[in-house]
Amino acid sequence: GSADPDMTFEEFEEWAIPKLIAKIYGDQLLSPEEMHVFGVKVVADYLGSVGMNILTISKDPLEDPQIYAMKDGPTAALIVRVAAYPDKGALDEDEPQVSDLVDDCWDRDYDLYFASVGLANANARNDYERRALLRNGSFHVAFQGIEQVA
Repeated sequence: GSADPDMTFEEFEEWAIPKLIAKIYGDQLLSPEEMHVFGVKVVADYLGSVGMNILTISKDPLEDPQIYAMKDGPTAALIVRVAAYPDKGALDEDEPQVSDLVDDCWDRDYDLYFASVGLANANARNDYERRALLRNGSFHVAFQGIEQVA
């Protein structure tokens, strides 16, 4: 679509910047699937570092949860969401699949966790380039652990 003449500058930026980044960098950009796989790896590495045993990992962004892990106590099911700067992965707890997963974890006596991962281009020269996540690039990772959902 085209820009709306009644857009504020901030709305125009949100509309235009992703289009410009795609035009400038094209197929050098990570796909949404590649971003997701990178984020799942960040979370799996963290879980290993705190002594959790990874049982299974799904790299499919449409399959929840992405990770099952265990340490002491019930199995942990983890939903991972990944986003490019300035965003961070977000969980919409009103999504039907999330409420179904909460019910499923309750039935199985699993704990459900959420992990948010934000990625930014570490070699960016300005705020706009932070959004350009390039293949074989370096990233700043915004990840602050996991939070229990149910």
